[in-house]
Amino acid sequence: MSDLALLSEEGVLPRNINLKTFEPHREAFACEHAARRAPVWSAEAQERFEEGMSLTSPALWPNERNWPRAMKLWDEAASQGHWKAAIMWIQTAQTGQGEDSEKGRFAVPPQEPEEVVQRVEALMRQNVAEGFYLMGVFHDTGYGVKSSVDRAWAFWELAADMGSARAQTKIGKALNAAKDDPRGAWWGNKRVALQMLECAYAQGDGVGAFELGSTVDRAAANGRNPDLTPSEESAAHFPRARQILHDAVKFGSEDAAIHLTVAFSSGEPLVNRFIDKARSERYSVLADELWNNPDLRFPNLDKVLPLPPAVLPQWDGHPESLIDAAKGVRLAPQPVTTSAHRLPPQDRAHLPPGHTLQVPAHLSSFARRSLAGFTTALEDNTRPPGMARAPLAGYWQPRVLPAHAYDDAYTTHLRRELADLPPMRFREHERLQIALRGTTLAYEDAVHRLVRWNFMGMAVPQVLPKDWLAQAGTVRAIASATRTTCASGQPCPHSGIWQPYALDKAQSMARVLSTATLNETWKRQAFVPQGERMPSLSAQGLPMEDDQVGWWLMQACEMGFGTPITT
Repeated sequence: MSDLALLSEEGVLPRNINLKTFEPHREAFACEHAARRAPVWSAEAQERFEEGMSLTSPALWPNERNWPRAMKLWDEAASQGHWKAAIMWIQTAQTGQGEDSEKGRFAVPPQEPEEVVQRVEALMRQNVAEGFYLMGVFHDTGYGVKSSVDRAWAFWELAADMGSARAQTKIGKALNAAKDDPRGAWWGNKRVALQMLECAYAQGDGVGAFELGSTVDRAAANGRNPDLTPSEESAAHFPRARQILHDAVKFGSEDAAIHLTVAFSSGEPLVNRFIDKARSERYSVLADELWNNPDLRFPNLDKVLPLPPAVLPQWDGHPESLIDAAKGVRLAPQPVTTSAHRLPPQDRAHLPPGHTLQVPAHLSSFARRSLAGFTTALEDNTRPPGMARAPLAGYWQPRVLPAHAYDDAYTTHLRRELADLPPMRFREHERLQIALRGTTLAYEDAVHRLVRWNFMGMAVPQVLPKDWLAQAGTVRAIASATRTTCASGQPCPHSGIWQPYALDKAQSMARVLSTATLNETWKRQAFVPQGERMPSLSAQGLPMEDDQVGWWLMQACEMGFGTPITT
């Protein structure tokens, strides 16, 4: 067994841990998803990661890609636990990227191998499966560590068992042979190869999905099952091969798009020997776009390019319209709305829509001290007796003083009434007064003696996170989404773009289906026509039961290139 327990011990270098010898002839593989183990990142870290991705997008000219700024952003996001940002930093630091030109000094030279290896080790200590995959790459090439092919394969196998889709694909391809290579370059273990490729496919890995789909296609064309056993019913595997390859295009596989381009153009057995030039042309456009920008994903491909027997919607022939319609959609960052925003404007606790409370830096001293709610001349001769007055305009919140053993019933009642009062708006020099039902002027001192006032700030416009992926053209931003939801497996109530979400937030895979701002759940979206059954993510290999997943209608629309429908 691999010595993962040693990763937490001081002085142990993860690169040197004992590893289980790679076993290409293992009997089975249990699918694991990387998201189960990896740390959860914050919205702030995600924003930094996405900004870095947008600054280095393949959609930009090479001399416009700001790699130094991206490296800084990825480094900051990685320090907040964003393992994908850490991987981007590592891969860029390993090879160097960018160029200096009149557009700017955007070149990033290769970093010292030891620093890069240490960054990978940090991921390994966090149980990030991709860290073990990268350590395998380093041992394979001798980058920063002593070269060892045996340890490389051992690291890759460990990474695959931990959920690395890249490792699952690499080993799946290596085992996807009819027999062993005498030189040890590949092995014949179709059963495990297919299990690993199925797992990578379930995680949305385009390379793994293409390898799986093309494997099923080749086997069926040769009269065999995917595991190469002879079959008189091999043609029954073609529909699944088509679906897997179609999904691989959604996942960003240029190879899959080319494969389907050729299949529909020449009428291969994969497509029932039916020549379909229109479908071939659309897959060709997608292949060209993925060649130019491998970062693209097309989760809503079925809206404009459904598999047969669905009828193709009319298309204007412009590549941009096909590409944009197939992209994922994401709700533009929205202002946070609280109960204070819903109060009438005349209420002291009202906050204007789109605003939040913030203490200006030059007034921070006010936030660090509090004012007694009521004083007498004997208690404080530096201010007029009675209720406190606001030394500056803004929102002030009363805080209840700790209870005393000698409190009477009325005082205890007041403490309960005063608890959790919201910040309230006062003008400069205005009395900081609390209006409670059941109190009279004679009891104002009793009420206000129980509190101290804290300055909470002024109402300022909320600063919303920026959707950098929308700016880069990776997703389409939408201003609003519907409130319509539907359960998995139920008939779709409205045609449109649907996004899954986890009903149980404590479920280990719930992070994959987050509804938070700047989430990555858009990659799991699906266009579903009205009346069809909602997708089953469990059938697609996601380790969640269907009753744990709901679907949210992000945008109501019909198949094709028409405008969204208002619901």
